[in-house]
Amino acid sequence: MDAYLTDNPDRDIADRVSVDEESIESMVQRIRDGEPDLRDLLIERCLPFIRNRVRRAINTRHVDDTDELSVAILAFNDCIDRYKAYEPGSFLRFASTVIGRRIIDHQRHMQRQGRALPFSSVTSGDGTPFEESRFAASHVDCDREIETEEEIVLLENRLSSFGLHMEDMYKETPKHTDSRILCVTAARRIVSDPVLSTALYASRRLPVAQLALQTGLHRKTIERNRKFIILLVLLLDSELDLIKSYIDTFYGQGTRGGNHA
Repeated sequence: MDAYLTDNPDRDIADRVSVDEESIESMVQRIRDGEPDLRDLLIERCLPFIRNRVRRAINTRHVDDTDELSVAILAFNDCIDRYKAYEPGSFLRFASTVIGRRIIDHQRHMQRQGRALPFSSVTSGDGTPFEESRFAASHVDCDREIETEEEIVLLENRLSSFGLHMEDMYKETPKHTDSRILCVTAARRIVSDPVLSTALYASRRLPVAQLALQTGLHRKTIERNRKFIILLVLLLDSELDLIKSYIDTFYGQGTRGGNHA
């Protein structure tokens, strides 16, 4: 087994660059080009990487008999078909993100079991399973209306450039609804103002003074919620329409302002 894929749970393989990663990229492309026999070989070769990702997700060393490992292998297999090469050596980073999301979805499903219908059980008016009828639509419609893992990866890359992660969305969310709405107000102002948005992206820092002047929010309020406002800006400035719709639904249009400490 290549050194790059050593079975070491303490290292994040997806974040390291190696010549072996180029061969993985090549195998993915060959599978896509019509060599399906390589699929099992690639999955077998990357099993240490998949195990490590599961270990990090569930914080357990022994994962071979877990449902999460099966979920991760299926997710990795899907990644082979869905991957788009944004940059050299990014397949494992893409796979790492997708595996993590699938494990979270699996865990949430297990927690909700018995209280919600699985997506696959929903049917359309003619009795066709919703999954089939929805994905029978054109690829253009699917790409426009359904968030893809690729878009999530791009967003997480942008968050990473600010030293943030998707998990921060939960940790940094203000407890009070009014505070959340004020943060949406600030984020929307940045997205709509070229001067503010340019300042943010150029410095990777929130333009606190300018934002306070334009929105009337106290500087302390902005500084206290700095990470959450940046997260909202990156979300609102993305192609993730479902998440943006969620922000609109739960936090309003973000047009409220005022002097709040």
